Amino acid sequence: MSREVVLRIEDLWYKYPFSDEWVLKGINLEVRKGEFIVLTGRSGCGKSTLALTICGYIPHVIDKGVMKGRVIVKGIDTKTKPLHHLTQLVGVVLQNPEDQLFALTVEEDVAFGPENLAMPKEEIIRRVERAMRDAGVYEIRDRPIFALSGGQKQRTAIAGILAMEPEIIIFDEPTSDLDPQGAMAVLSVISEIQRRRDVTVILIEHRLDEVSKYADRVILMEDGEIIVDDEPHKAYTRLNEFLEKGVRPPQISEAAYKYGWRDGMPISLEEGVQLFKPLVNGPVRIDRHGTGVGAGGRVAIEVEDLWHTYPNGVTALKGVSLTIREGEFVAIIGRNGSGKSTLSQILVGLLKPTRGTARIYGHDVRETPMTEIIKYVGYVFQNPDHQLFTNTVEDELAFGPRNLGLDEEEVRRRVEDALQVLGLEKFRDRHPQSLSRGQRRRLAVATILTMQPKILILDEPTTGQDWGHSVKLMDLAKRLNRERGITVIFITHDMRVVAEYAERVILMHNGKIIFDGEPGELFRSEWLPEYDILPPYITQLGMNIFPDRPAILSVEDFLEVIRPVETG
Repeated sequence: MSREVVLRIEDLWYKYPFSDEWVLKGINLEVRKGEFIVLTGRSGCGKSTLALTICGYIPHVIDKGVMKGRVIVKGIDTKTKPLHHLTQLVGVVLQNPEDQLFALTVEEDVAFGPENLAMPKEEIIRRVERAMRDAGVYEIRDRPIFALSGGQKQRTAIAGILAMEPEIIIFDEPTSDLDPQGAMAVLSVISEIQRRRDVTVILIEHRLDEVSKYADRVILMEDGEIIVDDEPHKAYTRLNEFLEKGVRPPQISEAAYKYGWRDGMPISLEEGVQLFKPLVNGPVRIDRHGTGVGAGGRVAIEVEDLWHTYPNGVTALKGVSLTIREGEFVAIIGRNGSGKSTLSQILVGLLKPTRGTARIYGHDVRETPMTEIIKYVGYVFQNPDHQLFTNTVEDELAFGPRNLGLDEEEVRRRVEDALQVLGLEKFRDRHPQSLSRGQRRRLAVATILTMQPKILILDEPTTGQDWGHSVKLMDLAKRLNRERGITVIFITHDMRVVAEYAERVILMHNGKIIFDGEPGELFRSEWLPEYDILPPYITQLGMNIFPDRPAILSVEDFLEVIRPVETG
């Protein structure tokens, strides 16, 4: 039996105040009660704007733009009802949970919405307790917000929306800042809530490997329009359209499509094994791919028995020692709070060691002024807003080179190069804070590249980026590494990026280094699940089908191996 339509969008067009460009172009969409929708597309395609129209933020908060067409939620045109009414129909969990956490403790924050609507005390208590239990934060209800991990903050934000008991919940990239285990836990919570409460879920996401198995439909947007809208197994039969639009579909689907399979794409590891295992006949290639640029240069970074304790008493580093040579391409991974960012901030001089030494090209960071260290090391923060402060994108890019005393011709050359490489040309005159989160991240990277450092440290460089821009950014880092000998260190939770780009991986846990070696060696380690690290799906597929072969790190490597060797 067909279920009730809870959301209907009719010929929706929208452009922002003071803009001549339509961000949404004739959107038509129907969503039924209880559906789980995955909404994807490259950065700037209109996903978040569409979400803002569904929850009523457009036109009630952003009220100067131009909106044509209708958004109807539970039979109500969103233009006709005030925002406080719409919040009881549609809830939104933001990409950064800290943007919607207001109170001192978990329970107080979850109660904020119902209290703000002046609900009876008994109803507030009922809603808050149920929401905390469903979101998995009941046991930490008295904990201060500042003491929560990233995953706990995300669950608290989810509980706050659940307490409003909306019909539709929109999640805007809820896993982008989480480690793999935290991301899986949050997705599991979302799926369980959707099933238990029979609510409609619209999940905005770039990384599709894990979320696709939960989806009833996958919607691909491009340039303000819906390009694909179908059940996942059917949606990925149009896989080339996802790739062309800068979105990377599940690795299992990509491997099947490029192998030539068209009769419904597999989307899970289990479906991949079922498809590919019968295809393996006879000998297969067992070559090991080289690791690219070796570590033959002089010492760029030398760390000896490094400790760091914060003023609040938390010891983030505990006797870390390592050497990184000029020209290496290194990934640093580990759970949130494992010490990754603390180590990187010491290397750039933002923090001073409690004890031990860290040297950059022989310069002790404890004794060397930061003005000297930045000549060697460029650092891109996880949050781009921490390093953007001028009034235009172009001024932002020019600031660093000018500060180095370069002549204006060289400044302009570097600015133009950075604008082109990172796809920011059309934003040159925009204020940095008017850009999307993904665009601001690319701008932050561009500001460092104009400085041309010897060492480039990227803290979560692909967070919030679509796959197209992630590839462009990581390819740029690889090119700088190979052509100019720049040492690249990137901190990430994305094991797919680690597998496809890193030549060396450092795994941190509880302030210590517990692994330092090649990605293939790491991903075949039996103890890996103890540290909440999951190999990429294509690597897991390879280990299932070729258990005795070195780890497969990319779809292309898998396709090379799955095809039988020519004999005779």
